[in-house]
Amino acid sequence: MKSQAVASVTFKKLIQCCNKSHILNVQNTSNATSLQYGPLGCLLKRNIFNEWFYSILNDGNVNMFPVEMSNPRKQTFLLQRSIKEISNDLLQNVIGKYFEIHNRMGYDLPFGLVMHGPCINKNISREESPDLIDLNMLNELEAWTRISVIFFCPPKKSINWFHHWSKERHLWWRKYSSMPSKFSLSDVTKTSSDDQHLSLLHEYPWGKEKLETITLYDSKFIHELCKKYQKQEQIKSLNQNSIPAIITCETELDLAAIAYLANSYDEERNLFHLHCKLAPYKISFSVEQNDLELFRKMENVVSQITKELKRIGISVLAESDSNVSVALETKFEKYDEMGIPYVVILDEESLSTGYAGLRNRDSTLQEQILISDIPSLLAEYLEIER
Repeated sequence: MKSQAVASVTFKKLIQCCNKSHILNVQNTSNATSLQYGPLGCLLKRNIFNEWFYSILNDGNVNMFPVEMSNPRKQTFLLQRSIKEISNDLLQNVIGKYFEIHNRMGYDLPFGLVMHGPCINKNISREESPDLIDLNMLNELEAWTRISVIFFCPPKKSINWFHHWSKERHLWWRKYSSMPSKFSLSDVTKTSSDDQHLSLLHEYPWGKEKLETITLYDSKFIHELCKKYQKQEQIKSLNQNSIPAIITCETELDLAAIAYLANSYDEERNLFHLHCKLAPYKISFSVEQNDLELFRKMENVVSQITKELKRIGISVLAESDSNVSVALETKFEKYDEMGIPYVVILDEESLSTGYAGLRNRDSTLQEQILISDIPSLLAEYLEIER
């Protein structure tokens, strides 16, 4: 672990690299911090969400149902409230969804909800200069997107499911990491209300920070919540078998983006080794030709390859016209900073031989491949299901 001073310098370099590559920028006001996403940052955030969302929905062990939270809420974990506050609309909505799926749709335990929506931080107390980018900014975001798993299971099997979700969430974070060892699980702790908590941690240069919280809620609290809902909604029958145990897994999408950027950041080369599934763009092109006629012919080749790649779901960053006269190494440096895993290199010989160069961001090595094989080969490299 680096010293705080050194870690702060690393963090500032990371943010500067993000800003330069149009990933994200930090905006400070007198009392809050916000993340402003550029085009690449929007794609990164979407890719993280999609991988999270579909990995849970496609879990073969249980039925999971998507729910979108429409109203912004305060900085609190979903059920971390006293019994006096359980009239909160969001809590009623969660329990309402449970009874809707259990009673009206006829699904038995276990099953769960995959929830996402905006969250507002109303507990900010910023004392530093608004121009300062510091390590505390992660705790001072004014708004973010909360993503949550709400899992209902039989009370007798709740401990087993609690450990199941702890393991699954740990594996998920590590799967897309450049340095999996930086993700770890804390010990299980109990609160005064007998809820059991386990935190998933990420090791930044300045120390470990909590990314996700997995919680098994106390059965007494769930009983009170169900009875209150029964009274308000006039449910005819509520027996012991209808009251589930509840496990939640909650994190913020914005903190996930920061964590994966920090985890993949190469300070020496000033680039991001983002996992191919998370990288905003998977591939770009570099056309090396000063002859206008030949350049136009190669542009047609690039256009055709781009169409084929997009058809199979591979995002492509087209080379801009202003890049034509830029040195090849300068282009590589720019694309590396953007986290683009591969660059296809076309030159004059490509038209006669049918071969192009394929450069790997992480190894910086190039291989010669048939132009006709580019879509199938990249689909294999990027783990795209065709």
